[in-house]
Amino acid sequence: ISQSVDQGKQSTKIGLPVDRLFPGNTLSIEFVLDSDRLAEGRTTPEENVLRNSALDLSEVAHYAELPRLDLFANAGFPFTKFADLSDSTVILPHDPSTQQTSFYLALLGFFGARTGYPALRVAVAYPEQASRAVNKHLLIVGSLDEDTSGTLAGAAPARLEHGAIKLSPSMDLFGFIPWRKWTDQTRRAQDVLSGDPAPAAFITEFASPYDSGSTVVSFQASDAAQFSTMEDFFAENVRLSDIYGNLGLLQNRQIHSFTLKSKVVSYGNLRWDDRWRTWIKSHYWTIPLLLILVSLLLASQLDSWLELRAKFRLEADS
Repeated sequence: ISQSVDQGKQSTKIGLPVDRLFPGNTLSIEFVLDSDRLAEGRTTPEENVLRNSALDLSEVAHYAELPRLDLFANAGFPFTKFADLSDSTVILPHDPSTQQTSFYLALLGFFGARTGYPALRVAVAYPEQASRAVNKHLLIVGSLDEDTSGTLAGAAPARLEHGAIKLSPSMDLFGFIPWRKWTDQTRRAQDVLSGDPAPAAFITEFASPYDSGSTVVSFQASDAAQFSTMEDFFAENVRLSDIYGNLGLLQNRQIHSFTLKSKVVSYGNLRWDDRWRTWIKSHYWTIPLLLILVSLLLASQLDSWLELRAKFRLEADS
């Protein structure tokens, strides 16, 4: 930041909270002038941000655990990792409707608004060609046919069946515990699905079944007109803050978001100690198992030592 005063131009570096870049991947800076200086009639310095200013993110940990629809809704991540979307593939039906095509183009504009660069190298494929998109993030616009894309439909936490939205069966072994987060989120999602009117469209994010390091974001709707409603969210940046988790149900122009049990994709790098703490938070159930294992190991070692000690004492007495 430069500051023009009577003695000349001065420059300084200041720290900015880069973790506050939400929403829209933007950061606002507000200059507050000294009111006492203005009241006394003295001149105030002219302050502005230099054109060659830049944010230094080199010391910030670049790490995220996906799926996280809030990152997609606010910054288009992970598709916007490359500004030209060269590591992304869009899956469109063979005969897309006018609304689906319009929504697809609106999403490209949404990505360009976040990166400041047009999506020149995005690839477009049909559902049966999705398996060829290795090392690509997939963006699906339109329904998934079980015959041509059964792998994708089976990996998603929700799907369309005869025009109705259904949750995919969970493989969680501890899903019967009522107070677990995943169980509560699934129950709440079922309540919304059984409401009147029922949700007519949804957005979901899940790990790609074709590549361990890629994700899939899918937009599904019971009728083509619902894509126009979803387009309003992303083209006009309306209520994007309501989108989070890995499932968003569209009901009466409102998004109900949920975090269902799903496979986690680690994106980025962390120091070994931070990665260990992150792993423990996700697998907290291993803590009692580790404690039991350590206790058994100590008990076995202590038992051997006591037997050896008793043998020595008996031999000494004899």
